Amino acid sequence: MNPITLTRAELYDLVWETPTSHLAKQFGLSDVGLAKTCTRLDIPRPSYGYWARKSAGGSVGRTPLPACDSPSIQKITLTPGEPKTEETDDFYDAEIRALVEQV
Repeated sequence: MNPITLTRAELYDLVWETPTSHLAKQFGLSDVGLAKTCTRLDIPRPSYGYWARKSAGGSVGRTPLPACDSPSIQKITLTPGEPKTEETDDFYDAEIRALVEQV
């Protein structure tokens, strides 16, 4: 996937329009990685239950985007990584993998 460049305001709008788990897949990131990016950029995210209340027609509010004067975080480039699989993950060595596969 190609790198995706967004402004801080654009990412804020996307986070409040689409659940983070779906948005992360579109960007080729994990939902935790996207959440950390939002935290680093001081972008508020919907609280737990927001999407359930919204789909049920309940009253939901948006936390406003805080002002930020730092030019270094006004634009963000998301560089999706290749999804890790168990085969490409170096966490397991060959002996442990053989033991796990026997079970």
